[in-house]
Amino acid sequence: MANSPLNSVSIEREGKIVGCGGIDMKIHVFRINNQGLNKKEKVRSIEKVRELSGHMGDINAIRFLNQQFVVSASNDSQILLWDLENSGRFIVKYGQHQDNVVSLDTFSLDGNVMASGSNDATIRIWDIRMKSPCIRLFSKNKTGISSVKFMPDK
Repeated sequence: MANSPLNSVSIEREGKIVGCGGIDMKIHVFRINNQGLNKKEKVRSIEKVRELSGHMGDINAIRFLNQQFVVSASNDSQILLWDLENSGRFIVKYGQHQDNVVSLDTFSLDGNVMASGSNDATIRIWDIRMKSPCIRLFSKNKTGISSVKFMPDK
């Protein structure tokens, strides 16, 4: 990873885990140890805890649903849901996009909902609890989607 350009970095909400990915097609997961520190003090250690492989293209986006689950989007047109605590493998593959998936965002009020944007000119809203997880499709765009973002909850 040190020699591979990064395309995406994400920090989970509590600031204890960082995930990053890029052209090496892997997700690198690090634990940040700043126990007992206040916000002005420096981080004590960063430890690599996982290296996740499963995509067949560059990683374009990573977002944490919570400390256990992370989603990733890739040039292989796939979104993968990973279980960091149990298997360290992807547990679900969302393959409805027809081109590179370039952006992801998670809904802060419900850690089971995410949005994805793709070069196939669609935006999809997903609920990972559903049997058919793509719950909404926006397809009237004329060009690829480079960014998606839920409105802030505050």
